Amino acid sequence: MNDLPTFILGPHADEKSFWRRVYDFANGILKTGRLVQVVVKTFTPRRTLRQNARMWAMLTDISEQIPWVVNDELVMMCPADWKLVLTASLRHEMRIARGIDGGMVLLGMGTSGMDAETMSNLIELLFAFGNERGVKWGDDAKPEALPAPKPDPAEVEAIAA
Repeated sequence: MNDLPTFILGPHADEKSFWRRVYDFANGILKTGRLVQVVVKTFTPRRTLRQNARMWAMLTDISEQIPWVVNDELVMMCPADWKLVLTASLRHEMRIARGIDGGMVLLGMGTSGMDAETMSNLIELLFAFGNERGVKWGDDAKPEALPAPKPDPAEVEAIAA
């Protein structure tokens, strides 16, 4: 319905240039005789691809080193199963649904729509969980593998373009 761009101003952006682009864009619409509404709201950046890669590296390390009880049997779970268990813990509640063929399904929390801060919290939870159980972290999962989440100026610029 609305194919108009979204302009996102980050903390390191050139404000004058940013507002000039917004003004020029809005002015172009006004010249066609249509009205323009400019809305300013806060923006929370989504999780980054680096955060996602780190999460999967950590889930893989956990899945290879920690057995867990599933159906009253101690088993090694795959990274995707660990993601469901640990995101449910991040939510601080247990959500269980009836399976379509019987049984029960633990509902976790999707990570693709997480904002960067929530993903950072999940990564902290993974570290705490793994460290308490003696997980040896691979290079891609170590704390120095990813700095604290900050909006990537290139990503912000690409969104505003």
